[in-house]
Amino acid sequence: TAGIPCPTGLTCVLHHDKTFSQCVPCQPRRFGQVCQQMDDFMRYAAVHTCNRTCPDTKCYNKNWCIFPYRCIIDVEESWGQCIHCRSKKFWGNSCHSMQEGLMERAEKVCHRKCRE
Repeated sequence: TAGIPCPTGLTCVLHHDKTFSQCVPCQPRRFGQVCQQMDDFMRYAAVHTCNRTCPDTKCYNKNWCIFPYRCIIDVEESWGQCIHCRSKKFWGNSCHSMQEGLMERAEKVCHRKCRE
């Protein structure tokens, strides 16, 4: 942010080429809302600066997800998503909204089944 420090409660996230920065809230709920609006480059930087996974967004490999999340990729759909293999909320509810191929891959990787 052009040498100006971020306000209290926000963290400076720097674009990988150092041409741009943005003040980002790293608190779980706020981060999840803000990171979804970022482009891939800034989202990746924010994930690593805040050490948080950005939910319901595309991941490209394991580096996009912070443990315990895993990047599950469906090559045919050209989509990957960070999934927490032990999340009761995900396996009880959220999994129903996923594309079939991604869900099958997640079930295989996580050794779980999406509840009917």
